[in-house]
Amino acid sequence: MTPPRFAVVLTHNRPALLWECVESVFPQVDHVVIVDNASDPPVSDDEWPANVTVVHDLLQPPNLAYLWNSQLDSIRDSRPGAEWDVALLCDDVFMPSDWFDRVSGALRAHSTAAAASTHSYGPIVEPYLLTQLSNGTDRMCPWCFMLPGERGLRANEALHWWWTDTHIDMLARQSGGTLIVPGAIATNERIGEYTNSKPELAEQAGRDGDTFQSIWGFR
Repeated sequence: MTPPRFAVVLTHNRPALLWECVESVFPQVDHVVIVDNASDPPVSDDEWPANVTVVHDLLQPPNLAYLWNSQLDSIRDSRPGAEWDVALLCDDVFMPSDWFDRVSGALRAHSTAAAASTHSYGPIVEPYLLTQLSNGTDRMCPWCFMLPGERGLRANEALHWWWTDTHIDMLARQSGGTLIVPGAIATNERIGEYTNSKPELAEQAGRDGDTFQSIWGFR
């Protein structure tokens, strides 16, 4: 039986991109949670397909780890079942129409894996499992990845902006591996836009790098 499927989409002031993102995601899952992080105007609660819910969180500057964790806990508390898959992504991501089937299927076929994604920059032919604790270009896709929800992996809320996904990648490698899956990748339309345009987020990225290094011993 296929585990229940969820997606959590973080958004801030990108209504057009959010529509494109959710349109690519909602046919593939049982439920989508849009986390509207202080958009102005706020994301509407009632203009979405039936399996899409909007949650409003006004915390600024944002703490991505907190936003992810709060929704992971909420899904867990809804008692989705013994196994459930959840994709975490942002509003500037486009998910190929078969992404969830491929990534969930591969994740469940590799029973030790604690996270999975397609490659960040181009399709691959064969799946492979990352278990070494190292950071580099060969890593979990930071803007669209999947967790087996019942494993209980959580982000570190001391990391507010950058390095949050990399920390999850390292935890997954410690817990059985991060699986990189073949096929079409999830694309990111605005890589680094907020970090490059908002000085407070660039400064937070630097602090997060220091925190990550204090935990793992490398950047």
